[in-house]
Amino acid sequence: VSVDFCPREAGVYSQYWEVKSEDQATPSPSLTTFKVEMTGTAYADPSDPHPQDGRGADRYHAGGRIQVKDKLVTFQDVTPHQTASVKVKIKNKSRENPTTVEVVLPVAPFFVNRSTVYIKGGHYVSLPVEFRADSPGHYQGVLMLKTQSEDVQVILIGRCT
Repeated sequence: VSVDFCPREAGVYSQYWEVKSEDQATPSPSLTTFKVEMTGTAYADPSDPHPQDGRGADRYHAGGRIQVKDKLVTFQDVTPHQTASVKVKIKNKSRENPTTVEVVLPVAPFFVNRSTVYIKGGHYVSLPVEFRADSPGHYQGVLMLKTQSEDVQVILIGRCT
């Protein structure tokens, strides 16, 4: 599990998560629960001419010109030939300039219907991504989003039962 620490302002942060894991390798599946404490400290950058003011702070993963809300996308479990859909939110950080994002199509069993996305300045789009497997198993793929100045990867994970 990947966790990004993206605080809005300087300070000390703490969060507790309760994680449940099911072991299906044993004859009778068992559920294990454990608690995780995450702590972090954020420092203000004195050389930053535009410090965050807390309004509309970004919960998106920053890159360059575009941002993606989730860099790891997990689909609902499906049965063979069933489809699960997720919308990947892509934001254009530039307030004035529109940007064109080239979508590098992922390999099966992940599917995207658009190869290019146009995003107005300061806006976002939701890109539908589908998971459709023909046989049971765990699947992982990469959705690559390219602009003139950067590439952003989104990891796709799906399970067919």
